[in-house]
Amino acid sequence: MTVPPDVLMQQAAALHSQGRRLEAIALFRQVLAALPESSEGWYELGYLLKAESQYVEALDAYGQALAKGVTRPEEVHLNRAVIYSDHLRRDEDAQRELRAALELARTMSRRCSISAICTRNAGNGRTRWPVTTVS
Repeated sequence: MTVPPDVLMQQAAALHSQGRRLEAIALFRQVLAALPESSEGWYELGYLLKAESQYVEALDAYGQALAKGVTRPEEVHLNRAVIYSDHLRRDEDAQRELRAALELARTMSRRCSISAICTRNAGNGRTRWPVTTVS
């Protein structure tokens, strides 16, 4: 008997919440084989891959989430910016992703939140790109 993809998605989320990331990654990959258009599945896979220091694969998964119309694209761009800056040391790519996140932020408070995160990280040496504002 085949398990429906939505049940697998719930099981993967449960594994993630239990700290069983590698098992969750494997399950999300099964889900995405059956539902390749699942933007949220791609987002969750990207998040888990980043947590497992699989940065290039995380960027690919986040890219798929964006291509499939993920509901929080600014968060995806921000996560990609962190990977590029903190882990891959690709500052120009990090800046591009940060600008995309700021442009997509739908409310002033969300823009302020993103800017505050970047400012805080820049202050402790974790992030090396300047904060820009979008009007």
